[in-house]
Amino acid sequence: LGGGTLEAAEAVDSGEEVDAGEVINLLGGLVDKSLVNVVRESGCETRYRMLEIIRQYAHEKLVESGQSAAVCDRHLQYYVDLAERLEDKIRGRAGDQVRPRLVSELENIRLALAWSLEGADQPGWNPEPGLRLVAALHWFWIINTLWEEECPWLVRLLALEAQSRGDQPAREARARIRARALFTASYMTELIGEFNQAREMI
Repeated sequence: LGGGTLEAAEAVDSGEEVDAGEVINLLGGLVDKSLVNVVRESGCETRYRMLEIIRQYAHEKLVESGQSAAVCDRHLQYYVDLAERLEDKIRGRAGDQVRPRLVSELENIRLALAWSLEGADQPGWNPEPGLRLVAALHWFWIINTLWEEECPWLVRLLALEAQSRGDQPAREARARIRARALFTASYMTELIGEFNQAREMI
């Protein structure tokens, strides 16, 4: 949706049939044919954006190939890793460089979060990537006044996590992720004035 960097393309598009080296060649070929635009934004890495009609066609072919879910999983994992890698820099000295990059990735982040909810009603659904992604971007949401967007993602993910687990206690790793997400959600609900909901989460 929002285009992507070469790093993202290598992480998301490489798989069993295409390795990272081939991704560079394929991307270069698409640029040469004017099927992909090169976007150079001030202070950000070079981004590649597919023409909308080409993006739709590529999506249809991806679905037909049966690889759509695998690609979406890699897309989600890439943005979880990116958010956690940049988390400590959002408010630090590097914030002026980090925040614009995350703004440029916002559509991809939303897409990744939407995918993290897929299959929530199915056995084996894993809420951890979505919870990690939202929580890692906590200060990004705040600084960019996007808290009203962050809060619903967190509340929904937390509710679905509890629903999917039932009466079973969360294992240690998930308990840590859930605890952090709960703290973040309670902070955000209080920030937007939902004090009763915030107290219920603490």
